Amino acid sequence: MSVPADFGSISSPAPGASGGLGWVSVAQSQKWGPPGSTPQLVPGPDFLAWNGRSFTEYGEQAVAGEGGSATLRLAPAPAPGTETVWSVGRAAGPEATFAPRVLRFG
Repeated sequence: MSVPADFGSISSPAPGASGGLGWVSVAQSQKWGPPGSTPQLVPGPDFLAWNGRSFTEYGEQAVAGEGGSATLRLAPAPAPGTETVWSVGRAAGPEATFAPRVLRFG
């Protein structure tokens, strides 16, 4: 399978409703921008949802006063048969602090 991110590390796979691969998180994801663009690398997806044939890209929404985030773990929703996933991590806060980040997709 081809992952729609050129750089970054794939981590924390989580199962989908069928029990197979459903989601993965991508740490520090970047993609090549259009030819001749500046900068050459642009932010890539934070999460990828797998439907059995291809990935759908998802990104975290920006939060005022917070910088980039790191996903620590993905977990599927507790309801069997759903495509929802939870992400637990942290974001860079002001003055070298961290802010907890909990997100839900799907």
